[in-house]
Amino acid sequence: MMVSQQDKITVSQTVIIITNFLLGTGILTLPRTSVEAVKAPDVWLSVAFGGLVAILAGFIMVKLSMESPDKTLYQYS
Repeated sequence: MMVSQQDKITVSQTVIIITNFLLGTGILTLPRTSVEAVKAPDVWLSVAFGGLVAILAGFIMVKLSMESPDKTLYQYS
């Protein structure tokens, strides 16, 4: 199956997807929800760990896209 140039994700689109992924998975919602549930200020450890997990997932997405430059995001997902 041939993939046209229009079907590929550009570098700027990849950066936007990863940035939105990181923001949506925890930076905006996790700290407040965690503090309300735990009622302790030590939640920053779980926020930091969650951020590392999200960065790792973003890194895996980038590596997959680099290994399959002729495929779209949906094809290698």
